[in-house]
Amino acid sequence: MVDRNENFKLIYVNSSDRIDSYSDSSDFNIYIPDLLLVSQVRIVDARIPHTWYNVDIYNNKIDFDEGSGELSATITPGQYTTSTLAVEVKTALETAGTLTYNVAFDTSSTFKSSIGVTTGSVNLLWETGTHAGETIGPIMGFLDINTGVAASHTSDSVYNLNILDYILIKSSTFGGGNYNNIATTNYEDAGTSILAAVKINTNFGSMQHLNDGIQYPSLARTTGPATVINLQLKTHDDTYLYLNGQEWSCLLQIDMNTTVVL
Repeated sequence: MVDRNENFKLIYVNSSDRIDSYSDSSDFNIYIPDLLLVSQVRIVDARIPHTWYNVDIYNNKIDFDEGSGELSATITPGQYTTSTLAVEVKTALETAGTLTYNVAFDTSSTFKSSIGVTTGSVNLLWETGTHAGETIGPIMGFLDINTGVAASHTSDSVYNLNILDYILIKSSTFGGGNYNNIATTNYEDAGTSILAAVKINTNFGSMQHLNDGIQYPSLARTTGPATVINLQLKTHDDTYLYLNGQEWSCLLQIDMNTTVVL
């Protein structure tokens, strides 16, 4: 038996080839071809369909108080415009509460959003509500602070329905890879084991490619070579990015030792 060391190999990976067919394309495992013992890996290229929603299960809540205690509204996950989101937020609030609501997005001057009631008052519990951290507040321009009791509330800043600016490709198989090393924006919740940060520059329904100008470090295997690699798609706050049934692909550069039996 002879050990032969080679520098690297390029392997095309499609999430549809994952080991567990019931797993999601945002977190899956793949087998590495026979005889390849992986020690390090890096992303060379990636193709990710822009099919994630701007409102999903991680940002679709509104906790509020009409005067008799906390209520919670749930927005149906989906891809929204300002007009469709205004209707959906109004419907969700009125379904959960007892008052009649006005929800609006200014599209010509301030570009802020507003939530109010026709009679009475409401307190939006962005900070202390049961679902704080999972609310629609940030994309509507509201800070994570309770608004206080009033008949109407205008957002603190402009709304941004496309709040994600990077997709993180991660791997639990490897260590290292701090977000600050591969992107210009500092996200303290992004974690480690990041193979690449893909800057989003596409619209819903198109194909997102890996962009030039971003550093892609090799991540090392710290507990010996691997024959199975885990790949994940996550957002800047380390939550999964769901493609709603679509698959994605990437090109891996694998540093390895190949054992050949002679």
